[in-house]
Amino acid sequence: MALPASQSAQLQHFFNHSKFEEGKDRDHLIEIDTNSLLYKIAGQEKGEINSAHHQSVDMPGYGLVANAMSPDGVIEGMERIEAKGKSFLLLVQWHPERMTNQGSIFSQNIRRSFLDAVRNNV
Repeated sequence: MALPASQSAQLQHFFNHSKFEEGKDRDHLIEIDTNSLLYKIAGQEKGEINSAHHQSVDMPGYGLVANAMSPDGVIEGMERIEAKGKSFLLLVQWHPERMTNQGSIFSQNIRRSFLDAVRNNV
């Protein structure tokens, strides 16, 4: 790992973050840090995302900070603490490309921001 982090072995929280048995993603709410890049991209403090993971980051690695949390305290997103002069980096636990609502800001805006960064070599 380029930016090592502490990883939880298995999630055992208030609700299940992994896929349903038939393979479909679950959905749950997240809260977003209003001082984060993710907030600038999404423009919302809360939202619904898909979930299909059974592990998570326990403590962000050096130079990273959590930007989104689920109600049970699981880190759902991270980004650089200091992004100025560095390439675009936005880490999320959900799958924007698999969200049922592709018009969701948590799918569409993330995709657009990433593509804009690629086009601008950020």
